[in-house]
Amino acid sequence: DLYRSRAAGTIVLSVDTLDAGARFVKANGVHYPTGAELARDTLVKLGIPAADIVITETVHDNTANEAHSLRLLAQQRGWTRVIVVTSKYHTRRARFAMRRELKGAGVAVVMRASRYDPFDGTRWWRSRYDIRNTVSETPKLAAYLLGLGE
Repeated sequence: DLYRSRAAGTIVLSVDTLDAGARFVKANGVHYPTGAELARDTLVKLGIPAADIVITETVHDNTANEAHSLRLLAQQRGWTRVIVVTSKYHTRRARFAMRRELKGAGVAVVMRASRYDPFDGTRWWRSRYDIRNTVSETPKLAAYLLGLGE
């Protein structure tokens, strides 16, 4: 949506660590597409030019690693502004990590929660999805605020 509205000219997809099953398949010589590859293929099918989609080379296992990769990519490409799209429940911690990493880099960070995420922070205790994500995200946010988050 942001690409089509011309708010962004490049879409960056990050690669998460592979789970045990995916690692097993890969170790046996079979290409197992990452979530980023599947997302890229879907975006291309939706009409986004493949040339405008970047998949990070680094595999990430936390938000701080993603922020570091984004800093390097922004510096390489001369970007002065990035729009970070994440789930609604993750927006606060992701904002903290991104702004901390990009501080002093001359890159403004704009955060956007996905409009497609069903999370409802005002009534989080009413759905299993919201409870699970709130319970998972709260200690991670506390760790970041205490300076313990990577």
